[in-house]
Amino acid sequence: MLSSIAKPFAALALAFALISIVLAALGANPFSVFAALGEGAFGNWYACVDTIVKSCPLIFTGLAVSIAFSGALWNIGADGQLTIGAIAAGAIGTHLGDFPHSIAVAIILAAGTLGGAVWGGIAGWLRARRDVNEVISTIMLNFVAVQMLSWMVHGPLMEPSRAYPTSSPIASAAQLEFYFAPSRLNLGMLLAVVLSVACYMLLFNTSAGFELRAMGRNRRAATFFGVRIPALTVWV
Repeated sequence: MLSSIAKPFAALALAFALISIVLAALGANPFSVFAALGEGAFGNWYACVDTIVKSCPLIFTGLAVSIAFSGALWNIGADGQLTIGAIAAGAIGTHLGDFPHSIAVAIILAAGTLGGAVWGGIAGWLRARRDVNEVISTIMLNFVAVQMLSWMVHGPLMEPSRAYPTSSPIASAAQLEFYFAPSRLNLGMLLAVVLSVACYMLLFNTSAGFELRAMGRNRRAATFFGVRIPALTVWV
């Protein structure tokens, strides 16, 4: 338990040390730089909220990557998967104005989840069926996702006036609850925490998580004990 906690802090300390060396070599005071960084990120209420808001996509994509890494699958495509999920959510979100708030939110979250899952599943299928290296396929799919987003906001999802390359706003019924207005603190932060706990439970308290970790440790042994590697690869 202690070793699992110590490793991230050791990595953080090493990162700070390396950055400090680079800053010192450039003639900057590392302590002043880190102090300015802390002030900008946590110096006041609005800075803290903005940091939390901007960390949410990193938490979601980080969880996605950590699940894949547990199975020794090097998913470098979380950025593209997030983009496709956003396209799916944006496409359906404008049509949910007549739905009850809770149902509209559930639909738009499901749309984003499904969009990202399908995009990641392409790389999973290529790895499982054609043995295509997922590092290459997921990186390439990132670029495809960006181009698809560009096409969408200049075409099918472009706002009605056709004046700006952007989609129409998501219906208010489908937007996550905001707290402490006018800050942008919203329900997404709570969802990020809940999903973090859920991912931990999945990995270490379910048979699926055991199979996933077994695949990550030794594919041949996992296959011997009945783990369906191709199906699990696509799922992950």
